[in-house]
Formats: sequence, C-alpha cells, structure tokens
Amino acid sequence: MMRAAYPIAPPTAADLNFVYHGWQFFLGADPTPSSTFTSRVLWRLQGTEHMALPIPSEPFASEALALLHAEKQAVRWVRDHMGYGQAEV
Repeated sequence: MMRAAYPIAPPTAADLNFVYHGWQFFLGADPTPSSTFTSRVLWRLQGTEHMALPIPSEPFASEALALLHAEKQAVRWVRDHMGYGQAEV
C-alpha cells in the first residue's frame, strides 16, 4: 500500500539532504515500535514548504535500508516528473 503525497512538517536535523537533477529532497528513516524503520521522503517546494512523497508503508529491517529506499523513491519521482518514466534503480 502506498501513502499519498501530502503537506507535512519541515525536515528534521537528522534528515539527509539529497539533490537529484536540481530537485531537493530530505530523506529520513523513522523507527517503529517493532524495532524496524519506515522511510520518509520530503520534497522541497517553493520557500520552506515541503511535500511528502508516496512511499510503501511496509517497514524495513534497518535504518540504512529505509534510507536507501527513500533515495530510490526520490530518483523514481524525479524521473517520472521529468518524462523518463519509471526508473530502474
């Protein structure tokens, strides 16, 4: 199941700044009560406004895997919006 894109709070100091083809994202991994992580991708819009990209709601076994998935999702999103279609990443 994919979560829809929606306005969200600004990124935290722990989020990683990721720029791809001039598009700026903040990548995060949020811990869950079951000792897994969910990935989070925030796209920077105009000024200080951010939008969360749709990402799978399934948890990942580690913070590193959640961050890797967040990066791949950002790349896919840019490629889809630049007219490349779904990216193989």
